[in-house]
Amino acid sequence: MSAEATRQNVSVAKEFARSQVILQISTEYASRDILEAMKTLRQWKEINGENFAKAFAERRRNDLRWENDYFRRIISHHFYKIYQLSKSKFIDTEFLAVLLDAGRIDFLLDVLKPIEFEILKSVPNYNRAKQQFAEEMSDFFENLRHQLMKKYAYS
Repeated sequence: MSAEATRQNVSVAKEFARSQVILQISTEYASRDILEAMKTLRQWKEINGENFAKAFAERRRNDLRWENDYFRRIISHHFYKIYQLSKSKFIDTEFLAVLLDAGRIDFLLDVLKPIEFEILKSVPNYNRAKQQFAEEMSDFFENLRHQLMKKYAYS
């Protein structure tokens, strides 16, 4: 097999792997768990108003089996996977544009991010490394939203 044919095979294999990741994450996003989680957390924000994140962290601290925290974790891990795939350069901005729409990024930044940061602040023995990671991930999605708005006219 020639070097060119080998490069083409590798390229095709890489694109196939990426398409499988997109399918997996898209299927996960379409799941009932994700839908329920997003609805629940949005509703929590609406009901609790401006201090929704602090109220969430307090409730979580007092009720370790609270279902809303389970929903938070589902969504948090969903975004974490996307973040890791991008940071490892497995997927690029074009693939991210397929995976994410403006509504999903807005949800992360407007609902999930404040909750995550309040939880980190409320934990005894505050872990600065976790805070830095959360800040990096938040900055990544804020920058991504800006890039996608410019490139694909997201609104």
